[in-house]
Amino acid sequence: MAFWDCSSLQSIAIPSTVTKIGSCAFHDCTELKEVVLNEGLIEVDHRAFANCKALQSITIPSTVTEFGRTVFMDCQNLRDVVLKEGVQR
Repeated sequence: MAFWDCSSLQSIAIPSTVTKIGSCAFHDCTELKEVVLNEGLIEVDHRAFANCKALQSITIPSTVTEFGRTVFMDCQNLRDVVLKEGVQR
């Protein structure tokens, strides 16, 4: 819940040293438009980006092996989720 309801957050780049995005980390960041996830990320926990209404696309790096439930719940404008080759679904 690190950035829960941070309505002014518009973009974030997660460095390669981060291996997990915890549950509800960016929940209700309604203005979040750009997210850069780098290789090295292993886990994206449930509802990590739930209700990020401005988010339109995201690329999941190939190092991700665990993906929680409802990660993108209520992301009404999310059109593209790109899974890099090697992602275990």
